[in-house]
Amino acid sequence: MKHLTIAKKLMIAISLSMILIVGGATAIQYRLFSDLITDRVTAAELPATLESIRNDIDATLTGPITTAQGLAHNGYLQEWLAGGESHSDGERAIGHFERLQQRTGANTVFYVSALSGNYYTANGIERTLDRPQCQDECRAL
Repeated sequence: MKHLTIAKKLMIAISLSMILIVGGATAIQYRLFSDLITDRVTAAELPATLESIRNDIDATLTGPITTAQGLAHNGYLQEWLAGGESHSDGERAIGHFERLQQRTGANTVFYVSALSGNYYTANGIERTLDRPQCQDECRAL
């Protein structure tokens, strides 16, 4: 530094000052924008995205859930099962399952009798569950 002229020393001092000022301003700006972006994402964008996902899931599941509830509370089917599951009414129920499957586009429509263990689908009785298996599976339905 002894051999430098005053002009060169002044240029070095000004250059270092500018580097410090620009570096400090950049660090402060980075910190402020980082906080701003974090707040925006957590307060606005993430809740909106989650709400959109919830709405998509809700829209996807509403139809099948409504159909399943309607089938579970169908008075005709409940009476038919309580009355012993006659064959003639069983064909009517199976026809109902076929129409319901076609109308809703469901992969399968089924109804399980807790009394007999019969597992009814649009194709008829698919299988008969034994009592312990039926009690576990029928409760899950």
